[in-house]
Amino acid sequence: MRKLIILLFLLLLMPLATFAGGRSYRTVPRARLNSIVSEFRHFEGVETFHLGWFGTAAAKSVARVAASADEDSRKAMALLNGVKDFTFLEYSDCDDSLRDRISRRIARALDGCELLMEMHDDGSGMQLYGTLDDRSGRVRDIILFNAADCSLVYVLGNVSMEAVGRLLAND
Repeated sequence: MRKLIILLFLLLLMPLATFAGGRSYRTVPRARLNSIVSEFRHFEGVETFHLGWFGTAAAKSVARVAASADEDSRKAMALLNGVKDFTFLEYSDCDDSLRDRISRRIARALDGCELLMEMHDDGSGMQLYGTLDDRSGRVRDIILFNAADCSLVYVLGNVSMEAVGRLLAND
């Protein structure tokens, strides 16, 4: 399951290099997203998961030990080197009005941010936001938002596009 999630994440990030035009977007609004998660986390039907810098470092250490025997897993772990923080918000079990309110707040917070990719599958659309740094070839502060499935995943840090390319070149 873990490999499937990593592979999906990598497949989402691969085409980002082609979207690096000279557009002017604002960076991902960290404070606004954290405020939304904090505001709604205690409502019934809303689930949140936050892994701060210490928890993320510990999880990466455990994953590195588990991946040390497998070459492909070690290459996948190279993607996580720049990840510092992880937040997940899922609100599909709350009432319709609250669900719409949360989705609108997230959409307003992301308005004007760089949309790197949008995928559609059976009427459900996943949006991938982030800030692409042309000089370093890294994507910073990755956000996956799916209003139809009522989920938000926010990864603070950066991911190397070179590492993504190396990993996908072997598949």
